[in-house]
Amino acid sequence: MEFIDGIKITNFEAIAAAGPDIHTLLRTVGEVYMESMLRFGYFQADPHPGNLFALPGNCLALLDFGLCKRFTPEFSIAFRTLARAIFGDGPEDIVEGLRESGFKYKKEHDSEAALAMREAFRAFSNPDIYRDRCLIDAVNDRLTAIEKKNPMVDMPGEIALAMRVMGLFLGLAFTAGSNVDFGELILKYADEPQAEPAQAAGA
Repeated sequence: MEFIDGIKITNFEAIAAAGPDIHTLLRTVGEVYMESMLRFGYFQADPHPGNLFALPGNCLALLDFGLCKRFTPEFSIAFRTLARAIFGDGPEDIVEGLRESGFKYKKEHDSEAALAMREAFRAFSNPDIYRDRCLIDAVNDRLTAIEKKNPMVDMPGEIALAMRVMGLFLGLAFTAGSNVDFGELILKYADEPQAEPAQAAGA
């Protein structure tokens, strides 16, 4: 066991006083999690602020690996495909990306519902849109209206922790006033060759 002498990632004033740059640190948080999920399919799945600490030199410490998630090989491939469909330049790929990942709608191959989901993911991860309550309400209203016509009937259980991780990272970034380009981070690792995850201890 090792003692980590750092500053809680949400203590922005203390981090600024100590010297580290919060925007660089948050970029590092994003890099760590996107690489873990998209390249290795294996990640620390409990990144609440009490488990993330700023260290001198803009370094980051992650604590508590009691909750980790390993994607199945099949879902790992599908998750990368979905990430590219959401944040890339090919919106026509979103129907297949959602289907391969395990999202199911009452009416299959409904491009309107799939595109609304894509739009919502992109909006919620864009700081300029997220901070504009009117724009977010408009995105939510459109998504709700479309899902009433064609409701989602199933979603992959494997994505739950990944979405939690992404939501926490975006919450940190938006709270800190950071404009980390989430889509760019996603595509950086979704477009890289997939790596073999390290074996867990005792595996």
